Amino acid sequence: VPTVLVPDEQARDAAQLLKIVVQQRVSRIVLVPSLLQTWLTLEADLGQQVPALRLWMCSGERLSAELWQQFQAAVPGGKLWNLYGSSEVAADATVYEAQAQEGQVAIGRPLHNMHVYVLDALGQPVPIGVTGELYVGGVGVARGYIGQAAMTAERFVPDAWSGEVGARLYRTGDLGRYRADGVLEFVGRNDDQVKVRGVRIELGEIEEALHQIAGVHACAVVPQQDASGRVLLVAAVEPVQEGKITPEQIQSALKHRLPAYMIPQRLVLLPALPQTTSGKVDRVSLAAFLTAYKPELIQYVAPRTSIEQGVAEIWSEILQVERVGIHDNFFELGGHSLLATQVVSRLRVRFQIELPLQRLFELTTVADLAAALVEERIKQVDKSTMSQVLAEITRLSPAELQTLLAKEE
Repeated sequence: VPTVLVPDEQARDAAQLLKIVVQQRVSRIVLVPSLLQTWLTLEADLGQQVPALRLWMCSGERLSAELWQQFQAAVPGGKLWNLYGSSEVAADATVYEAQAQEGQVAIGRPLHNMHVYVLDALGQPVPIGVTGELYVGGVGVARGYIGQAAMTAERFVPDAWSGEVGARLYRTGDLGRYRADGVLEFVGRNDDQVKVRGVRIELGEIEEALHQIAGVHACAVVPQQDASGRVLLVAAVEPVQEGKITPEQIQSALKHRLPAYMIPQRLVLLPALPQTTSGKVDRVSLAAFLTAYKPELIQYVAPRTSIEQGVAEIWSEILQVERVGIHDNFFELGGHSLLATQVVSRLRVRFQIELPLQRLFELTTVADLAAALVEERIKQVDKSTMSQVLAEITRLSPAELQTLLAKEE
C-alpha cells in the first residue's frame, strides 16, 4: 500500500492535512484523538469528505467514549482502533477496535510478540478487575535511556514470566485493569506525568524551570480540563515579594527554558500556596482553588468594531471562555495549534477570508487579528464595497465615505 508523506508545515495545519487526505484518497491513518476531534468540528459530514478512509487508528492520547460516539455518527461504517503504548515500547503495545454503546473505550489486547501485565506495588499480578500498574514486555521494549543508567534501572526491570534469558519489562507508570473478557482498560497515571495534545509531560520539569526564575519563591503546576475535555496546564506561583514579578515576566522567562508545549497556558500569582500539615504543597486544595479561580490576565477592553466582535465571539466559543477582550492573548486563554485551526476555519466562514494558520501564531490578540482581517478584506474587495470596510475603521457612514471618494475622483 503506498504511503503518503506530508510536509511538516501542512501536517501541523489540521485543515490542510485533511485536504491532503481527501486528495490522496488515503485509506488508513494514525492520528491523535485531539486531531480527530478537530476534524469532526471542521466537517460535520467527515465520512462523506473521506469516503476512501475506512481504517482510523488513534494513538498518543486517551480516546474518550464521547469522541468515539461523535466519530460513529460522522463516519458510519468506519473502523476506529484505539492504540496504546509509548516511545519505550516501539510506540504501540495494544490495540482495540472501539465498540458502540461503551461507557469507556478500552485499550484492548497486546499486539503480536508483545505482552502486558497488571502488577501490584510488589510486582505481583493482580486479579481480574483489580487496578495495578501496566508493565509491557516483548520485542518492542527498548534497551533503556541513553546516558541515564539510574532511570533505566528504575523503568526497565527483569521479566520473570517470559522464560527468555535477559528479557525485561517496561514500567509504564500507567494504571489499568484486565476485564473478564481479557481486554485491558486504562485507568490513569500513578505519578505526576500528564499528556497534553499527545505529548507526555513531567510536571516536575516545569516546576524546576519555574524555580530557576528570579523572584519565584514556590510553585506548583496543576493539570486541569476545560469544558471540552482539553488538558490545560495551570501554574500557581508564590513570589518572593509581592508586586516584584508579573505573570507576563514569568511566561517570558519560561520561553527560554522550556519547549512551547510545556509552558503553562495559565499562570496565577498567589500570596502563599496551600500546604499540608507536613509542609508540602496541598495539591488537592490547590487544584480545587484553581478550578474556581477566574483570573483576568489583563484589563478587559470590549470589542470596538463588528470584526473585533466576530473574532471575540469565535474565540469565546472555541476556548470556552465567557468573555474575550481585544487585548486577550489566544494562547494565554488556553489556545493551541489544533484549536487555532478551528479559528481559521470559523474566520473563513464568517468573513470569507482565507488566513494562513501561521498568521494566528503571529497575531495573538483579538485587536491584531481583526486588523489583519480588515487589511485582507481591503485587498480582496472591489471599490463598491470599499466604503463599508473603511467605515469599520473610521466609523464614518458609507454615504459620507462615498462623497469623499467621489471628490477624489
